[in-house]
Amino acid sequence: MSDGLWNADEMRAEFTELRNQLSKDIADQLEAREARLLQDLDTRDQRLLQNLDSREQRLLQKLTAAMSEQLDTAVRHVDDRATVLVEDLRSVVIKAADGYAMSLDEINRKLDHLEHKWDRTIDDHSLAIKDHGKRIAALESE
Repeated sequence: MSDGLWNADEMRAEFTELRNQLSKDIADQLEAREARLLQDLDTRDQRLLQNLDSREQRLLQKLTAAMSEQLDTAVRHVDDRATVLVEDLRSVVIKAADGYAMSLDEINRKLDHLEHKWDRTIDDHSLAIKDHGKRIAALESE
């Protein structure tokens, strides 16, 4: 600084130094902000991941409970339907057995009737043969 005046070279050097200092200050501030933002993003990222994990677990639990309930309902429905089918089958088997028993009873009655008829026929035939035998014996003795 000569005579209280600034010369151009000195001013340029002073401005350059000021600009460099200002650039360094701005760069330092930007780096500090960047570090804070990155740390904040990391923290938020961790919280977001924890939140997602928590929500995923709750959703999985709800889905598992819903599927379990639906499966229980389906099993009860199948059990109820199977019970109805077994009752229907039991009814059909009872009707078939009753029909079979009635058929056997009818066959038994017809066989009894046939046996009585046969016994009468055989008895009549035996009497006729005995009578015939007596007549032949009587004719031969004459």
